[in-house]
Amino acid sequence: MLLALTSISFFWNFGLGLFAVALPFYCERALRVGPAGMGVLLSVNSIGVLLSAIIFGPLRPRHPGRIACILLIVQAICYGLLALIPPFAVALVIYFILGACDDIGAIYLT
Repeated sequence: MLLALTSISFFWNFGLGLFAVALPFYCERALRVGPAGMGVLLSVNSIGVLLSAIIFGPLRPRHPGRIACILLIVQAICYGLLALIPPFAVALVIYFILGACDDIGAIYLT
């Protein structure tokens, strides 16, 4: 299980870097919100990280590996939904969920 999670994390981080590079183009051309919209998108992501750290940080689940796998699946679904070019408000909700899932996974894997 640990090897599988490590492998998934390795490839996930590689792909996430590519997404971060493409994010300005995605905001400009797909969502049509420009730099200000990208700033709002990143802020919402950070709020998701902060809230999940406050809420889930003190908790210790019985099966952190399973939760981490579920969170990776949720993140993959969210990135797939972003590929459908939703309205900006929906993209904000998706990016909030991405931030929360990323932080919860990091909390439970450490």
